[in-house]
Amino acid sequence: MPDSIAETSFKLPVYRTWPDRPFEVLGTLRFENPNKYWDDGVINEAVAAAKSKHGDAIVIRSGSEFGVSENIGSSEDPMQFTQQHQITALVIKWKPKAAVDAEMAQLRSFKEDFKSKYGDLCRSASLVDSAVAYLQWTGMSLDSASATEKLKDVLTQIKDTQQGELDGKWLYRCSYSRSRLTSSYSDFFFGIALVTLKDNVLTVVSTSGQEITFSGSSDKGRVTGKMGIRSVSINCDGVASKEKISLSGQGQIPDGTFQANLIFQR
Repeated sequence: MPDSIAETSFKLPVYRTWPDRPFEVLGTLRFENPNKYWDDGVINEAVAAAKSKHGDAIVIRSGSEFGVSENIGSSEDPMQFTQQHQITALVIKWKPKAAVDAEMAQLRSFKEDFKSKYGDLCRSASLVDSAVAYLQWTGMSLDSASATEKLKDVLTQIKDTQQGELDGKWLYRCSYSRSRLTSSYSDFFFGIALVTLKDNVLTVVSTSGQEITFSGSSDKGRVTGKMGIRSVSINCDGVASKEKISLSGQGQIPDGTFQANLIFQR
């Protein structure tokens, strides 16, 4: 999560980016009128409502349910650009240290158990870490019977499709931010994409997760071209190796600017 600073002039901390400490979402507050402006008075009302629910802070996000998916266990699309003027306040509660420690212990146990069963799929610790984060982002509990099978499926897809220098399926993480004159927000999501390289022409198409594309060239590890993140298309450049592809770009959109970074692993 990005560095975050809370506004402290209200009776609860108010964040406009994701907090950098563990939390759980208790609920959401949203105006039915998408053009309603969230001034200090409205935020005070939201804070009062959050306090009544025993929340510790609120996180103000743009979009009808923008960015809620990875925090409440839903894999619904967090990039609702068609409802970009709507504002949602997430009521959050900080996780106690005991809960965080228990989650970390569960994570270690899950990885150790998986490695003992499928060591051939665990040659890259970084890839395994990212694949587990992908599962958690979709809302899958690591103590569920299907978590091990899902992780096995993801890593097998990537392993079995590796062909040549870059061809095959890759796990990706996309982080992005969108800025307008009076507001900005950032978020991230995971997915799997198919990469194809032919005569220095590099193409990327997502096969699961949010829709991403790339079309451009790769020359001696240097990549340039255009990436698409849902309905947004921007110029980008980056680097590519057999284990990792990194792309970043920014551009103007009708109501502001858009920045994105794509990291692919296999």
